[in-house]
Amino acid sequence: MSRKTATTNRQIRKQSMVPKSKMWRKVFASLLGVCTLAGAAVFFPRPTVSPPSMPFDPTDKFSVSFEISNNGYIPLNDCTAMLGVGQISGASAHFDPSFIPSFKSRLVMPAWQHHRLGMDDRFTVVLSDLLQMGVQSADIAIVVSYKPWFLPIRREKIYRFVTISQTGARQTWRSWPPDEPLTFASQQREK
Repeated sequence: MSRKTATTNRQIRKQSMVPKSKMWRKVFASLLGVCTLAGAAVFFPRPTVSPPSMPFDPTDKFSVSFEISNNGYIPLNDCTAMLGVGQISGASAHFDPSFIPSFKSRLVMPAWQHHRLGMDDRFTVVLSDLLQMGVQSADIAIVVSYKPWFLPIRREKIYRFVTISQTGARQTWRSWPPDEPLTFASQQREK
């Protein structure tokens, strides 16, 4: 092998080898990126809606209060709660268990609008303030619309609640996924 060929081979090997310091920089940059994404998920705004335990008036299921709170570290500006209407029935009507509402029909009161929620702040909405009617069964959503202080956009979160019959004639409110049919709820109502 000639001297020129050996020198060229050594230069090629040196170029193909990554120095250890550069490799550690890439590993560190990757870990930093993962930690940044995880931190963003932790600090991202998280409004929550607490389901009510029992109606104040057992004959009117809308005499309940829902508590909207900010469980994140980032303040929520211009926070508004709305009632999304799915299915509401009186004494003799029953739900269609396969119906999945879109909750595009919404009702709101002035007292439910334009709140600023810091960390662990909350406000309460009472459905009977909005609708005065004898409701026996309901499939509704509390829609929370807000602006995080660092984003120039409005975000929206839908929390679905249904009335479920339990032992005896007692009904309670239960959280339900927004995009699932009420199969379990209809089985509970038939008992």
